[in-house]
Amino acid sequence: TETTEGDFIAEGGGVR
Repeated sequence: TETTEGDFIAEGGGVR
């Protein structure tokens, strides 16, 4: 589950 830049990624545990 990728979100917009700055937000968290639910099933990854990190930011992009």
